[in-house]
Amino acid sequence: MKAKKVIKCKIIALTDRKRRLLEAEYNGLQVYLQTGKDSGLCKTNMRQAKRFYKKILVTHEYPLTIRKDLIRFQTNDCKLSKFWFSIPVGGRTRLWLPVQPHASIPEGATLCESKVTRGRDGVFWAHLVVEKEIPCHTDFTNILAVDLGERLPATTVLYANGAFKEPRFYGREVRGIRRHYAWLRKRLGEKKALNTIRKIGQTEHRKVNDACHKISHTIVEQASRERAVIVMGDLKGIRDGTKRRGRRMNRIISNMPYYKLTQQIMYKAAWLGVPVHQIPERNTSKTCHRCGSTDTTRLKQPIFECKDCGLIYNADLNAAKNIAERFLDQAVKERGILAVPVTPHERSVP
Repeated sequence: MKAKKVIKCKIIALTDRKRRLLEAEYNGLQVYLQTGKDSGLCKTNMRQAKRFYKKILVTHEYPLTIRKDLIRFQTNDCKLSKFWFSIPVGGRTRLWLPVQPHASIPEGATLCESKVTRGRDGVFWAHLVVEKEIPCHTDFTNILAVDLGERLPATTVLYANGAFKEPRFYGREVRGIRRHYAWLRKRLGEKKALNTIRKIGQTEHRKVNDACHKISHTIVEQASRERAVIVMGDLKGIRDGTKRRGRRMNRIISNMPYYKLTQQIMYKAAWLGVPVHQIPERNTSKTCHRCGSTDTTRLKQPIFECKDCGLIYNADLNAAKNIAERFLDQAVKERGILAVPVTPHERSVP
């Protein structure tokens, strides 16, 4: 199967001429998007902008999106940089830029549509999208179940050799980040500090995005190491019932990065050849993983209680175990999801 990966490259050691040309192209894109005025922008970059950016925000800066057939990439023994990246600018000018990748660029990979962005410090970055054929592994015998929750972004549990082990809880800081910046926005809103609100929104986005990258990387690395299939709940419609939950819970659920984290796990897993399955998550948080009863309640948000068997358990871990068990039931029916034969799973004592 083919998998894609984004490799972030710092554009370094720009000469005055190259910086002037790159800034002219980048600034020309912003002018074109805001006013429709062409200030010498490369025509292909202009067409890409028309295709991608339908709604333009005055306060936002938009990246240059470079078509894959117009990108050039090469390596050489130059002292300045081993890696060079080329894009079209202006009329018919092609600009070769030295770059410093944050990760190695795999051999045999092909370049796809990529972007050039500018940081707040004026430094330019190339976000190179590479695609490579990844062998599809068929020797996965274990399951890594992932519950994406309201309190914690991710809770995982490994199912191996007929038993659950290694429960892990990720992203305690994300909810704190969201609550802190929600409080800040409220205070700044009272003072009508709109510019400051926009700035802290960007800071919040970077912090949450960084946390999601770390969580997804750790989860995928564990799955690869343990030869485990990643199984996640399908969260379509999770926000549909928020009106019944109250204003505070509505805000918490709407701000949790479910989609972002799911996508990051999927593309990182694809790059390592780790299979990912999504299953319906209905009632996984309400069902007791030990006895299967749905006559359950929450003593507190993180604490789950079963009224039938008396189990008191971590709610997120209970949901993760239910996801694994639901997948096991599916594996019994389909016979081929896992590399080893599976038998009907008996509910286990925690």
